[in-house]
Amino acid sequence: MCIRDRYMGYEDIKMVQDIDSLSIPDSLAPLSPALSKEGDSSTRKWTLLHVGTNTNYLLEWVNGTKSVLKLYNFCSKVDHNIEIGVIEVLSEMGLYPKVIYKCPSYRIEEYIESAQLELFDVRKPAMMLLVAELISGLHHNAPLRELVNPLLTSKDAFILNVCKNWLEDFKTQYETIKNKIGESKHKPLIEQLGQLFKKEYQDIITTLLPQGRELVLSHNDISPANLLSFTEKDGHNKLYLIDYEYCALNYRGYDLAVLIEDIVT
Repeated sequence: MCIRDRYMGYEDIKMVQDIDSLSIPDSLAPLSPALSKEGDSSTRKWTLLHVGTNTNYLLEWVNGTKSVLKLYNFCSKVDHNIEIGVIEVLSEMGLYPKVIYKCPSYRIEEYIESAQLELFDVRKPAMMLLVAELISGLHHNAPLRELVNPLLTSKDAFILNVCKNWLEDFKTQYETIKNKIGESKHKPLIEQLGQLFKKEYQDIITTLLPQGRELVLSHNDISPANLLSFTEKDGHNKLYLIDYEYCALNYRGYDLAVLIEDIVT
């Protein structure tokens, strides 16, 4: 598991509720014509799409329309309040599917007939160009940044928080190992390793991270699975970048590095 995955808390994701116990309020009906007030839960079809920081379901309503349910799972590194604020702004700007309903435990989004990209799709030059334009649009969208900025709780670069979390994780494990070995002959070696790690961490902060560079609004988890391709009414292909759980300020190179890592490896 890479450093990014450890920071994002993939290892501590817990499903907080089962779909059978979920109660969708009748008040949804007037919110959107996509939802039907007819029938009860037994007349709706639920299809599991994906499990991650969200458990995603395709909802097929009795009137034949569809929506996407994103049921929030517990993850220590995710603030869904920030995510929902960001995607509502994106939705208003036509950069994200419409949010039909939201509450503390889940949200329901507009369903768009689309295809989730696969690894080999992104490797095609024409698709790679669309993805590059999408990422550039996110990073350089000044009105979006202005609207989203008040929602962001941290003004530090996301990658800096990744490194800090990495260090704290190491410190915890390091102290556990030191306590276990006690005064054994291995103690000097463990202490030496601890000092080497601290130096390595400091070198990363001072040498590898760009000092004084502009921070941009970043997705921080760009992968083929978070890219939806669909065709607009005018016949043009369009991409949506979805799932902004880790949206934060960052150096623009991070989004590119994460995507390249997924494409190459």
